[in-house]
Amino acid sequence: MNRLKKKAWAELVAFGSAMLLISTPCTLAMAKHNTQGLRYVFIALIVGVPAGFFAYLAHLKELKKYDEREMSILRKSYSISSFVFTIILMCLSFTAFLLIGGAGSIRIVYLPMMLFAGLFLAQCAQSFTVLYQCAKEDDAYGPTQ
Repeated sequence: MNRLKKKAWAELVAFGSAMLLISTPCTLAMAKHNTQGLRYVFIALIVGVPAGFFAYLAHLKELKKYDEREMSILRKSYSISSFVFTIILMCLSFTAFLLIGGAGSIRIVYLPMMLFAGLFLAQCAQSFTVLYQCAKEDDAYGPTQ
């Protein structure tokens, strides 16, 4: 298994478990207690911004290790991931609009759930695209050691 496949599996497992273990309970707890959530936003920003910055720097450092073929696979997977994210958000938004109508209202808890669903499905699409393209190349050129 090459490093691109390992990266795809690791991202799929990490993002899926993060969604299940962090995002869903937090969203449900905030909806149940009807909290205003501003203090949670500040806490998330204080913790998330530095962590995200260091994760981004580590990601840039990791991208320098890939060759042209792997970068091409990553570009294709990012493109498909962005497309899937956009389509999911559009479908969920229009579904909510068509079910509720223009004069109705939607509970605010559904908006982060729509975002998390879009992010989760986009990450799944990206990882599956990387795995599919790697498998397609392995079939065309034979397995690599």
